[in-house]
Amino acid sequence: MKSIAFFAVGLLFIVTSLMMSQVNSPAPQSIGKSYTVGSKTADPTLKMSVLPKKIKGKAGSVIIVKFNVKIPKKWHLYGIELQENKDGIGPQPTEITLKDSTPTFVLGAIKSPKTHVEYDEGFEMDVTSIAGNVTFNLPITIAEDATAGMYKSMIAIYFQMCDGKTCLTPHEETVPFEVEIVR
Repeated sequence: MKSIAFFAVGLLFIVTSLMMSQVNSPAPQSIGKSYTVGSKTADPTLKMSVLPKKIKGKAGSVIIVKFNVKIPKKWHLYGIELQENKDGIGPQPTEITLKDSTPTFVLGAIKSPKTHVEYDEGFEMDVTSIAGNVTFNLPITIAEDATAGMYKSMIAIYFQMCDGKTCLTPHEETVPFEVEIVR
């Protein structure tokens, strides 16, 4: 009888330990990622670059920075304009901003690449999306009082990537760039 009691207590200890390890283990982070239990497939990612490589401009001038984004096949981003249906609901628009700690650069109206318009049953409206290799033209005004020299900044893109069946959690990525202000 004692051996059965020891066996039961030992089994109870093992089961309790396993259950506690499940409770105390951290859940996977879901910001900007999607997870499938048992899957080793990584989420698709954007490939981004800034052109030209050597950007030059004078104080008070406007420079055009080309922000290239390669969206994986079968995936898309939503357009840069806010889209809402009659209930005020719509997809997460793609947002492009400058992450600049100084007032040296001011981003103007972005010229979006060609978009695709399609009816979305979930939102009950036509929505615009962007797919493939695309280029956003970013007009950036250099401050009038900027002194000559090299300046660093970052382009931030906040987006939601979808494939028609699944949408990943919206998140932000950044790309650094430099501007040489000349006289």
